[in-house]
Amino acid sequence: MNKIFPFFLVAFFGVSEAHEDHSSRHGGFVMMFLDLHLELVIPEEGGVEIFYSDDMRRDMPASVVSEVAVALHRPDGSQEPLEMNVSDQGDRWAGLCGPISDPKTIVRVEFFWQGQPVTLEVPASVMPRFAGDTEMKNMGLSAD
Repeated sequence: MNKIFPFFLVAFFGVSEAHEDHSSRHGGFVMMFLDLHLELVIPEEGGVEIFYSDDMRRDMPASVVSEVAVALHRPDGSQEPLEMNVSDQGDRWAGLCGPISDPKTIVRVEFFWQGQPVTLEVPASVMPRFAGDTEMKNMGLSAD
């Protein structure tokens, strides 16, 4: 029993640290739904990308989700649905659009994961390029 206990502690704390890792790996904003992490990326040149990882932050293929739909809700009231496709590398969903320059733009993301519909409305203002390092740290997030 004494030999198992230290191993259990190491395993438990290792899982805890990995599960709490919400740092950006692609320059976006990381969110979580159950055990699925997703990183929403809004490149400065335009477009939207979504990367997925598991509860331990191991990369998952884009095919882990289905029926991905993204729409931009611009501050002027206009809506812009994006055609989302799996990248040639199979590592992310991506859609084309012009640059998102207003942090008040809302990115609405919908998809199915394990048969469950997921809908997220994410203000562009939480993206690292809009939110300063101080703001991200205040939210308990890393802009790295």
